Amino acid sequence: EVTETKEADGYLWGKTEKGWCALRSLDGSSVFCVCLTVTQYSITYHATGGTGAPSAQYKNAGEPINLSEAVPQKEGHLFLGWSADPSALSATYAPGAVYGVDAPLVLYAVWMAEKDIFAYGIDVSSYQEAVDWQAVADSGVSFVILRAGTSKGKDPMFEENYVAAKEAGLSVGSYFFTYALTEEEMLADAALFEEWLEGKTFDLPVYVDIETEEQSKLPAGELTRLAQLFQGYMTDAGYFCGVYASYNWFGWYLDGEAFGGKEYLWMAKWSLSGTLSQNLSNDCAVYQYSETGTVPGISVTVDLNVCYMDLPAIVAAYYESLETQVLPLPDSGLTIYEEILAGGRAGM
Repeated sequence: EVTETKEADGYLWGKTEKGWCALRSLDGSSVFCVCLTVTQYSITYHATGGTGAPSAQYKNAGEPINLSEAVPQKEGHLFLGWSADPSALSATYAPGAVYGVDAPLVLYAVWMAEKDIFAYGIDVSSYQEAVDWQAVADSGVSFVILRAGTSKGKDPMFEENYVAAKEAGLSVGSYFFTYALTEEEMLADAALFEEWLEGKTFDLPVYVDIETEEQSKLPAGELTRLAQLFQGYMTDAGYFCGVYASYNWFGWYLDGEAFGGKEYLWMAKWSLSGTLSQNLSNDCAVYQYSETGTVPGISVTVDLNVCYMDLPAIVAAYYESLETQVLPLPDSGLTIYEEILAGGRAGM
């Protein structure tokens, strides 16, 4: 912006915030450009109780910028990323993310206490092919949820993965990917799941996986009812059964409160960076935060999860309660006396 002009030395001069510059020759033979000062926007960082916040950055108008890749530190906490909300529990910007808005930005570090995460784990299907389970366990992964199969058939790696994961000392759960759209189909899938789980023991819940586009088109409330049927069938069969779906699906199509406490819920909400940037500890027991993880012992990408609760203890207590539970006898019209029970337990 030219704020003042004057003639000197054969030129018309203009004064800008950068100083005087020639605009044109007085005889009109030459005309020059005046470069406007580029508008800039500041990006500032606050470590919110930590140390090592990056220095401020400046973004030119109309040009995107990569946020600083520096990671602050805070004892006893995990850095999840940055947020414009100083009280946020989940991050909206990862280190190195692209920021393209022509506006100043103030970012606050988002932290999660390390004690809030009970364990790190993965979920695996035949897509991961042959797995070196001991290498997986040695890497710090402590639990795995194995795909038993889908409505279309049993996972070809399920039996092998189950045995090897158990031998490696991992806590093991399982899931069934259902395409069911009706009550009959859902109960048939549950019966198939029960058949595949027979003879196995699990340290984590077994889950019904609900996520097909066709299922999202069911009438409101119907998908929750069908998932409850599956869960109820597996519960009657003696299993601690939960539900897997994306975080958004639990908001749009499934009533998470219908399945029990959060210990029954396994939620997916992938971060663009593939890192742990969300804190869903108030929503679920197991959070799947990436589909592009890498883990020693697995040659392809794998889903990464964190567990917020001591699920093995919760599940073990559940199964122990089943062993001591007194079930009512059906009203057959007959009387069963303790004296004639050969090898049984009165009260069962």
